Amino acid sequence: MKRTMILGISIISLILLPLSVSAYVFTDEYWGGNVVNAGATAYGDEISGSLNEFSVDTFTAVEYDNGHEQCYSFTLTGDYFSNYWNDTGLAGEYAPGDLYISTSGWNVNSTSDNYAYDTFDANEGWDYVITYNSSGIYELDYNSITMTSAPSGYVYRSDQAWQGGYGTQIGVSTTYIDPTAGTLRFVFAKSLLELDLENIGYHWTMRCGNDVVEGGGTPVPEPATLLLLGFGLFGLGLVRRNR
Repeated sequence: MKRTMILGISIISLILLPLSVSAYVFTDEYWGGNVVNAGATAYGDEISGSLNEFSVDTFTAVEYDNGHEQCYSFTLTGDYFSNYWNDTGLAGEYAPGDLYISTSGWNVNSTSDNYAYDTFDANEGWDYVITYNSSGIYELDYNSITMTSAPSGYVYRSDQAWQGGYGTQIGVSTTYIDPTAGTLRFVFAKSLLELDLENIGYHWTMRCGNDVVEGGGTPVPEPATLLLLGFGLFGLGLVRRNR
């Protein structure tokens, strides 16, 4: 009986292990870059009017099997995507940006005031860009990044990567907006670029930087995962000793 229970726990532990890295989700809690032309007004996460024109709320990274191969799907959700598609207010004039990825984890230059002054630069370790317009996956070239901007007199966030940085191309992604669901999705095969979805950094914004969606993890072993693996190996060892 004991041997059967230990074996069962061991098997369950080992089965659960790969499931812990299949998806990663974070909500839009952080923002960065100085707000330009803001005057005395204090802006929080989103610079927008009463219509929530630029609101982006969540980011989801998922690994899945499409029936032929393993794929990644990165999805941003918020009112902005429907507003941009339907040309609502100013949202229709400021296009969605590219998705930037750091395989060394999410690193920031400034943690003060809830990352309000954090900027995007090489020191943070960003190394890949997945494009919105041309649906390509590139190694990042910092010399060709386009930062956020707006016409003179408009309010926007500065020093945030919006588009560009296309170095060596390593593959092609499928990128599309679903205006009904209010989503922007980047999809590509895992064989092009293997990623640890829970332990990398993500950065995205639109041309004006009115909402910056950034977050991620750090690429170190998780205690819970190591504990599961330890129980699994320990259980298998006990079964062998009791034979």
